[in-house]
Amino acid sequence: MHSHATSVTISAMRLSVYRGGIRSIGWWLTATTVVVVLVADVWGHADPGAVDAATYVYVTTFGVFAAIGLYVWATRPRQGLIGPLWTLSPLLQVVEDLLPAWPESRLAATLGLAVLGIGAGGPEVPTRVAAIGLGRPLDATGRLVR
Repeated sequence: MHSHATSVTISAMRLSVYRGGIRSIGWWLTATTVVVVLVADVWGHADPGAVDAATYVYVTTFGVFAAIGLYVWATRPRQGLIGPLWTLSPLLQVVEDLLPAWPESRLAATLGLAVLGIGAGGPEVPTRVAAIGLGRPLDATGRLVR
C-alpha cells in the first residue's frame, strides 16, 4: 500500500516529465494547427445553425485524441512516430470535416478533398490506428524497442 507522500511524489514526477518534455517547432506548429482546425470546424458548423450535441462530441473526441498524441510526442520523443501519428490521425479526420462545415470555402474544399484523396479519413481509420500501434522504434539491430 502506498502512502500519501509516495503518491504525491509520483504525481509530481509525472508533472515534471511533461514540463520537461521536448517540444520542437513541429510540435508547436501541429498543436497550433489542431486548435485552429477544431475551432474552424465548430465555427463552420455553427454558422448555418447546424451545430448540435453530436458536433461537440465529435470535436471533443478528436480534440482529446489529438491532445493525447501531443502529450506522447512531447514526453516520449524516442518512441519514433507514435506521437506524431497519434496527433495527425484526428487532425486529418477533422480537416476532412471542414468540407461540409465550410461548403463555400475554396481552402476547406481543397484541404478536405486532399485528405479524402490520400485516404486519410473515413474507413481507413482502423488502418491508421494499426499503424500507430505498430509504429514502434527499432534499435540498431532492427529489433523492436520495448
